[in-house]
Amino acid sequence: LLAWNERSQNPQDFVIQEEILPALYEGRKFVLRCHLLLILQRDDDNDIVSSNVNAFVHKTSIICQHHTTIYRNGVSEKSSQISQAGKKHPAPILLQDLPSDHPCAEAYHQIFHFCQDLCRTVRIIDTDCDSSSGSNNVLAPETTCFALMGADLMMDDNGDIKVCEVNSHPALGWGTMSKVPKQVFDGLVKETLSLLLQNNDP
Repeated sequence: LLAWNERSQNPQDFVIQEEILPALYEGRKFVLRCHLLLILQRDDDNDIVSSNVNAFVHKTSIICQHHTTIYRNGVSEKSSQISQAGKKHPAPILLQDLPSDHPCAEAYHQIFHFCQDLCRTVRIIDTDCDSSSGSNNVLAPETTCFALMGADLMMDDNGDIKVCEVNSHPALGWGTMSKVPKQVFDGLVKETLSLLLQNNDP
C-alpha cells in the first residue's frame, strides 16, 4: 500500500490497522449510528470551560444499518465491508426494533456506556465563536456552544462495541439515513432543542 501510494499521482493519507472480526446478522456486517449531543458549560464568569462538556446519548435514535453483501473474511468486496457501498441497501432499523436473535438486540446499556466513555475523550480545541459585538472567543450570555455528532459503531465477534468514526456533520434524513422514518429525526431535533434550552440561562 505504501509503495502504491508513493507511485500515485494523488498520494493520500491512510490509517492502517488490523481487521476487527465483526459480529454478523444473517451473514452481513452492520453499523450502528448513535447521535451524541455535546454542550459546553460556562463558569460563573460566563467563560467557556473547554474541558467540561455535558454529553447526551439520544436513546430512541440509535440506528442499525446492515450491509448489502454477505461478509467473507479476507475478501475485499467493497459492499461487504463498507455500509454505504452497493445497491438495494436493507432498510435501517432502530435499535429497539431489532429482532430478538440480533447480536445487538439487548446491547443498549453496553452501547450507552461505550458512548459515555467516548464522550469523555472529547476535547474542544478552539471555541472560536463570534459574539454579537464581533470579537472572537467571547460568547453572548444567551449563546450555547454545542455539537450534535453521529458516532458510527460496530460490534466485534466477541460482542464488544468498537468505534469506526465520529461524524461532525451527521446525515439527518438524507444520504445513508434517507430511509430512516422522518419522525425519528423530528424527535432527535426536539430532544436537542429541549436540552439546549435547558442549558441556557433564564
